[in-house]
Amino acid sequence: MEPLSCNAPYRPPNDMPSEFAEPSSRAEPPRDEIDARISAVLSVAADHRSGIPLTELAELLPEDGGMPAESLERWLRARPHLASVEDGWVAAPGIDPRRPSEVEARSERYASVARELTRGPLADLLAEIDFLGVSGSVAYGGPGPDDDLDLVLFTPEDRLWWVFVRTHWRLRAWRRRQTGRVPAVCLNYGRAMPTAEAEFVAPQDFLFAREALAVRPLHGEEAYTALLRRSAWMREVMPGLYDRRLREVPGAGRPASRRRSGAALRITNAASFVVAAIYLQSVGLVRNRRLRRAGRTEALFRTETRWDRFSVSSIKFERIRARYPPVSAAEERSVATARGPAVAPSDPSSP
Repeated sequence: MEPLSCNAPYRPPNDMPSEFAEPSSRAEPPRDEIDARISAVLSVAADHRSGIPLTELAELLPEDGGMPAESLERWLRARPHLASVEDGWVAAPGIDPRRPSEVEARSERYASVARELTRGPLADLLAEIDFLGVSGSVAYGGPGPDDDLDLVLFTPEDRLWWVFVRTHWRLRAWRRRQTGRVPAVCLNYGRAMPTAEAEFVAPQDFLFAREALAVRPLHGEEAYTALLRRSAWMREVMPGLYDRRLREVPGAGRPASRRRSGAALRITNAASFVVAAIYLQSVGLVRNRRLRRAGRTEALFRTETRWDRFSVSSIKFERIRARYPPVSAAEERSVATARGPAVAPSDPSSP
């Protein structure tokens, strides 16, 4: 989909005459990039027939292209081809901006189920997990009636697959015991902690930053905060959301301890990798075949299984990623400047 643009893009007011203004060390991103980002964000929300809060949209804009929520509302109202605004919510044209009450209720119910998992079937596994969190539509607060409860899992090195196998089967056993309607729980993104750290620290695209900042921790808040603090490049991409998440997540951000596994556990993890990888890939092939037969090509998904990671991403997710504009040239220069201090692990409290 081609991003929508406007003929008269917003330019932040500047009371200082240009001849007296200090030169900026950062180039302002072109306004068509800002339009493309807004259009992409609203298009993603439109997939769920909903909008997003105006304040949240303002947080997703880059620092040089951002504006206060009040100014953003006036700017959007003057461009009905780009968005509709109502009661502090923004949506793509033709979509009711306000989030239905049943969606909010479903989101809270799913979140409650996630918290219960850490007190029930997964309680005694938490000691072997560095971080467990909620991602996807539940983390964004807008799950559909058929959406899964997606979980993110980070573990110490050489334990990822052993932990995955036990977590997966406990979740399946737990769901069979439930009498009421509960969401399907999906471990859709897992990393050994060194791999997670490398991915967070290296500058990624806009969607990675938004997904990472949207995750809702269930266990390992300190490790999650440490990852965010070492990912200063995210602030260059969306400073408002990055700063807010650091305020919201408790803890000073102590990195997860480096726990090396003994020989027996490494062998067990290797055997678990072989079994789990075959299982996940086989399940993926069977489900994709069924989806193709049903003509549901957008529901197809890709399964990645490697020694230090796993992920399950749908074609729909890849289509969503394609909607997000790449990091602008100005942001890339800022990311390159931030790369040095961002990777320094000696002071986890530094931004």
